[in-house]
Amino acid sequence: MATSVSYLLQEALQLSADMRIDLAEQLMESASPSTEAISEQMKIVRTRMSNVERGLSRLVEADAAHQMVREALSAKA
Repeated sequence: MATSVSYLLQEALQLSADMRIDLAEQLMESASPSTEAISEQMKIVRTRMSNVERGLSRLVEADAAHQMVREALSAKA
């Protein structure tokens, strides 16, 4: 199994950045997270919502956020 995952990863890394993002989103949507994982994720969501409401964080449009991630990853390469 590990070999298969490693092979799939190497193949996925050959995709464009947009295609890798789409693949990652589809994989996440297909997963069945545990109740504990959902609970932990909801804690993070509530904390982030509170931070926005209190002015400690700001909302960023998805396209802009993806661009910031791409730029950060490019800077590391």
